[in-house]
Amino acid sequence: VEHSELDCYIKALRIDVTRADVWHNLGCGLDNEESVTIDGVNFTKRECFLEALKYDSEDGCFWSNLGEVIDETEVVAVNGSQYTR
Repeated sequence: VEHSELDCYIKALRIDVTRADVWHNLGCGLDNEESVTIDGVNFTKRECFLEALKYDSEDGCFWSNLGEVIDETEVVAVNGSQYTR
């Protein structure tokens, strides 16, 4: 059975959901219109980046990639603080 890169990220998150780097890689692997289901919950590219920041809010790359997928007027919450693009 052949598994895709995304399948491997999903498997890794099922083992340890707190892996910020895996959330980030999963987000990078999705197209803007795509989503993945992990344990019955759907995650978009944007939501994967938010999950990455939930577990590591000090990584500039995570912030940069989130900034590319949010609208100019959108407000996002990360660890209790709100941010705009």
